[in-house]
Amino acid sequence: MDKPAANDLLERALITELRTGIAPEALLAVIDTFEAEILKRMSEISGATRAGDAGALKDAVHALKGASGNLGAAHVAQLSARLEELARAGDLDNAPALADELARAVRDTPAALREEMSP
Repeated sequence: MDKPAANDLLERALITELRTGIAPEALLAVIDTFEAEILKRMSEISGATRAGDAGALKDAVHALKGASGNLGAAHVAQLSARLEELARAGDLDNAPALADELARAVRDTPAALREEMSP
């Protein structure tokens, strides 16, 4: 599978709004914090998926969904929302595959955000 283009990962309108209202250095600091947060959340998602713990999975992906949505990381937010729906329904059969897809999106997103937000 080809690596998604930055356009596929990000919500352009929100990025433009953030760039207009927040200093570039501050945005880059927020992205650094976001990257640390997503690493923590992905660890929680991985553990909850392996353990079959729908409640822990729901909590972790909900937090990731909110953080990514606030920064314009649309693809991560969408995948998180899908995984959250599975967890809410207690249907974890497809959770490992979706968590893997989410992990791939998470890997590419901080760099794409930095590229878009850099002065």
